Amino acid sequence: MELGLILDMPEAIEARKNWSVGTDTEIIDGVNDPIYRDLTPEGGLLIGLEIGLNPTDYLIGIRPIYLTGGKETTGKQYGKDFKRVVTLKAKAGYAIGAVSAISGLCCDGMSVRFMKVVKSGLDPTDSYQSEYVGTKEQKTPQTLTGGGKAVIGITGKVTGNNTGFGLILQAEKK
Repeated sequence: MELGLILDMPEAIEARKNWSVGTDTEIIDGVNDPIYRDLTPEGGLLIGLEIGLNPTDYLIGIRPIYLTGGKETTGKQYGKDFKRVVTLKAKAGYAIGAVSAISGLCCDGMSVRFMKVVKSGLDPTDSYQSEYVGTKEQKTPQTLTGGGKAVIGITGKVTGNNTGFGLILQAEKK
């Protein structure tokens, strides 16, 4: 197969579009595992996360929950094991604006800061924190935030399990 044919495949065209949308935060851990990006349909916001946990409470899977035009959808599942799932989801009128996570070699656990949805994005002064989900190790969390920019997806690293996590922020309007 010629390279030109591969690059013109619908999947390749869509992948190139996805990589040019939004601004990624840092990815918390995941070492050298392959990177993924998962975006909301256009005009949507990240309102929640389904988190898969192993028997010792380590985060091993994640699936985003989006709200677009009043309709809730889920993105792709990253990680294989979703036998134990905890869902962190915003109340009406709020969306994910920041994530605080702890890590070792992988993203081991997190809590989410939900912010009020406003015309310009999100209002960090009107927010609330979710419960913490993950291992109970005492580590200093890292916080990923756009400071009020809309969060339009997740990025991270995955092998068999989800190993790293980050946010995709709405790019500045030009």
